[in-house]
Amino acid sequence: MVQMKKILENFVISRYRPFSQKAFSNQSFTTGIFGYFFLLGFILLSIWADGAGEAASNYLRTLRMPLILMIVFNIIGLTLFNITKLKKYAVVISYLSGVLFLFFIGAFLTAFTDNPLHYNIYGSIFIFIGWIIGVMLHVIIVNISLKQGSMKIRDKYGDYYVNILGGIGLTCMFYYTFSDKDFFLLIGIALTIIGLLVVLTFNFPRILPYWRKEQPRKDISVYSDSIKIMKRGKSK
Repeated sequence: MVQMKKILENFVISRYRPFSQKAFSNQSFTTGIFGYFFLLGFILLSIWADGAGEAASNYLRTLRMPLILMIVFNIIGLTLFNITKLKKYAVVISYLSGVLFLFFIGAFLTAFTDNPLHYNIYGSIFIFIGWIIGVMLHVIIVNISLKQGSMKIRDKYGDYYVNILGGIGLTCMFYYTFSDKDFFLLIGIALTIIGLLVVLTFNFPRILPYWRKEQPRKDISVYSDSIKIMKRGKSK
């Protein structure tokens, strides 16, 4: 338990630390709202154009309601964020919204394949497993760094997984332009999303301060100190 606490305290790579310490703001929610509106607009435009075929259009119609719900959740989160006691719940909504947004992008892109639902289900599972593997590998790297007593190993190798996935993903998408095979495009996109999810995990510490209990403030005013001194003088 103690070791896991140390791992969490040292989880974030130095290059990502400024982002992991950034406080949430109203802009965090408005960005989510506009992001989902933008994606919803693409879906509605694709349905209206009807260039992807009937099967793809029907699939895209099923994505409309979840996207609208995510917009509503972000609006609720924005409202809760302006209520001090409920901020901790609001920031969770904002973080999860960012995670799900990447999955929705993958779901949207599978619409232009010959079997959208099939690729979406198996693609989401593939992305989720890849994300978990990335997080577990990073935990192992941080654990090794703690045993060595230096975070140089974490900072040197911590983003190798993301870089490798990004490189392979870009290669697959580049190869797709020549082969015109959907498989390479989907694999490239999936690997890129996995890398982004791992990076997004480094932003998780932004939530933690909102869930910590505030320590009771000690009375350190000049007035209270003066009273204490006067009482001590009378007791002598």
